[in-house]
Amino acid sequence: MNFQHQTRRQALDDYLSQRQDQGPQQRLLAVFDWLENWSSQQGIRGCAFLNAAAELVSPRDEPARQVIRQHKEWWQSLLAELAQKAGATNPGQLADELLLLIDGVNARVLVTGNARSVSSARRVALLLLHDSQTLSSELKSTELHANDEEDPAT
Repeated sequence: MNFQHQTRRQALDDYLSQRQDQGPQQRLLAVFDWLENWSSQQGIRGCAFLNAAAELVSPRDEPARQVIRQHKEWWQSLLAELAQKAGATNPGQLADELLLLIDGVNARVLVTGNARSVSSARRVALLLLHDSQTLSSELKSTELHANDEEDPAT
């Protein structure tokens, strides 16, 4: 499991490194482009970590479950970093939502045997990102108006 974690992490890091010239929003969405490529080439059986988590339920499986948790924590951290750079109001919350999408699409790929659903997840990710950015703009606007009301000189 640890080898799979390192292999996937390196593959995604390399993929994102090749997209340094893209804007932060496009880099965040590139995660889904990578996932679609990976799913259609290697991941037709879904996420090995989720599959293993479903099977490894006894206390003696705890070392493997720890690797699974670390893998998902890495995803969470990566998505939060990309979300923050893309202007998300609450990068941690957006990362949670995006990881739910990724886990869901991995399950869908496992069931259907194809990676077409990743493009749907990418569209939902874009909506979630826009929602988070809109919320950020609305909060800033509200703060500006509140400051105007407090300052009688303006």
